[in-house]
Amino acid sequence: MRLLLDTSVLLLALSEPERLSTASRNAIEDPASIILVSAASVWEIAVKRALGKLEASESVVGAIQDAGFETLDITPDHAERAGGLPPTIGIRSTGCSSPRPWRRGARS
Repeated sequence: MRLLLDTSVLLLALSEPERLSTASRNAIEDPASIILVSAASVWEIAVKRALGKLEASESVVGAIQDAGFETLDITPDHAERAGGLPPTIGIRSTGCSSPRPWRRGARS
């Protein structure tokens, strides 16, 4: 099974897997599963770190590699197509007037 983890599930899988549901944890830990992580999640984590909203002592890229997860890149084509998404997708009230592009890209 191929599983694409969103950012919150990725963070739990790497740091607190016991907080995941049993079904989610079993699927992620199944040796037959291919676990995918978008570069957008790494981007989101880096931004949260920079804003002081997330603390982590190690490289998230290193942790992803150590866990055996595969990464998915964001290509110029993805970025261009994200510009065609409706402006309301993925925009949440963050106190910031600019949308979070990693959320828009995750929907394409």
